[in-house]
Amino acid sequence: MPFEQLVEFIPELKAIRPVPSQQALDAVLEKTGTRVDEFFRDITNLAAHEEVKQERLSKTHWVQTQDFQYNYLIVVHRDEEPPRFEEYRANTEGKPTTQKGNSITFGFALTCIYFSTAHQPESTFVYLGDGRIGQRNTYVVAFAQRPSHTTMAESVSGSWGVESVFVQGVAWIDQDNFQIVRLRTDLLGPPTDLGLTRQTTDVTFDEIRLSDVEGPLWLPRSVQVYTVFNGQAFRNQHRYTNYERYRVSVKMNVP
Repeated sequence: MPFEQLVEFIPELKAIRPVPSQQALDAVLEKTGTRVDEFFRDITNLAAHEEVKQERLSKTHWVQTQDFQYNYLIVVHRDEEPPRFEEYRANTEGKPTTQKGNSITFGFALTCIYFSTAHQPESTFVYLGDGRIGQRNTYVVAFAQRPSHTTMAESVSGSWGVESVFVQGVAWIDQDNFQIVRLRTDLLGPPTDLGLTRQTTDVTFDEIRLSDVEGPLWLPRSVQVYTVFNGQAFRNQHRYTNYERYRVSVKMNVP
């Protein structure tokens, strides 16, 4: 989209200061890619408390439908090459469970992967300008996956089965440490034949420090997912607290 049209779609971009050229883009992507690579190198098995608030749009206002609470798990399989990452929910007993409700959304901790060194060639990037997130000065960078070049895609499942979709989005990158502090994604060419005409995912990251993990990990603190399906709008709001190392212990009883 032209910048003026993009601002209409994402109103908060009105506050950024546009840049006259793309000269700084390569350096920003290089340093951001390094930070994302470090995140995937350092991330370990984690657990967090997750609150999910579901709403649907009724004419002109949002109506709360359901609230849920889960243990949210991030599990890293380092024994596989390349390493495999899983995100899933568990009940209070630690057993895997599925989010309930109208729209089930998950998989936010690893969304920065689009900016990893390995996956940057699979997207087109544009340096939109400079903005602020709280007290942070940020580079605002837009991206769009290139379907014919990408090796990964998000999936949408329903009564029709599973459909792969590609995304575009905007990232706010801290100018001091090149950490992604906010990432918004939208569908790139939504599969309208499925009835899904929009899915906007907005992730805010926060610095998490764990006593037995060297260096900070930047993980989702809050996520909002806005979906329009068959003309009905839904909104899921996720909040994550109490991140900690996730460990499993086994006790062997010898008869």
